[in-house]
Amino acid sequence: MAQNFTDDCFDASHVGQTDLGNIENNFACLKSSFSGTSAPSNPVAGMLWYDTTSNLLKLRNAANNAWLEVYDFANDRTVLKTSHLVDGVLSADTAGRAKMADGYITTAKIGNGQVSGAKLEDGSITGAKISDGTLTGVKLQNVSSGSAIVLAAAATERTGNDSSYTKKKEIQVRRTGTIDVYFELKGEIGVQTYGRIYKNGSPVGTVRSTSNHSEFTGWTETISVTAGDYVQLYCYTRAAVYGYSYRNFRCLIGWDQMNALVTQD
Repeated sequence: MAQNFTDDCFDASHVGQTDLGNIENNFACLKSSFSGTSAPSNPVAGMLWYDTTSNLLKLRNAANNAWLEVYDFANDRTVLKTSHLVDGVLSADTAGRAKMADGYITTAKIGNGQVSGAKLEDGSITGAKISDGTLTGVKLQNVSSGSAIVLAAAATERTGNDSSYTKKKEIQVRRTGTIDVYFELKGEIGVQTYGRIYKNGSPVGTVRSTSNHSEFTGWTETISVTAGDYVQLYCYTRAAVYGYSYRNFRCLIGWDQMNALVTQD
């Protein structure tokens, strides 16, 4: 498309047909927003250019030394950068109306690694900036299994004599991801005792058993969870008359950016 704009289109000494051709060319430039694979050769401040290589509409800056990205035709959206936002522009207005629809900022809107420490002013995310209950477990980064951090522990030693699987301990997790679940069992008088990890009332772990009545036996399993899930320990014994003991029911993760991590002990 036409990109070279002729400023001096009319003069008494010009050939009329040439001037009319230049005027027609200028209209073609304006009609297509100077579209082309490279920038126009004679730009001025405030000039538009449709960059057909990147499929972006650009605007010449006031200093006439750079092109500003305005609209992304490939994705049918405006180009919004941090520098475009006036302080307070994303705050609710005086009537309390929000500037963005609920759920608008999705992972697709933010590239991996884009929100780094350099993007946030020290101390900028204070309690006053976040509405109560906003930062729930589902909003935070997924956790990964491991043994570095105890999310929660129901450690008290207790006894039971159930003859079928019965819920004995329960922890509600507030994060999504994978976690390690640990528990310990001990039987009585050599009778087989069974334990199994459940989630929201359904079995998810391997059946564990022990007939050791002199000391506890422990197991660890990795399971997937969603914030709000209930992780449970169900137990029973082959001979209810003898009973069994259970303790140290714990949910653990490898590490989490929201917590401290011991690097030397």
